[in-house]
Amino acid sequence: MKMIKPNILDDIVKTAQSVKKVKAPANMYASVMAAIERKKHESIWDKTASFVLRPALIVPGLIIVILLNVWMITAKDSKSVNFAVEDYTSATYVVLNNENVLP
Repeated sequence: MKMIKPNILDDIVKTAQSVKKVKAPANMYASVMAAIERKKHESIWDKTASFVLRPALIVPGLIIVILLNVWMITAKDSKSVNFAVEDYTSATYVVLNNENVLP
């Protein structure tokens, strides 16, 4: 067996004996209790926002949006894309040029 040197054991014992109790800051209890109370009264919007704003959901969401944009730009069947754009622009034109008169 390997022998441990006596001075190393003395150092370990001295280190263990020198441990002192640490005092917490004066406002530590109040800040912990305030955080617990805030967590208890968290609204549904806070919970939803904290769930949606996780990087595990943001990164795939951005990737999906970027892929959809690339697909729309490079779509081989450009007629369907053009029809959708023409329908949108014509509907916008009708709404903007409407004189708000009922027939």
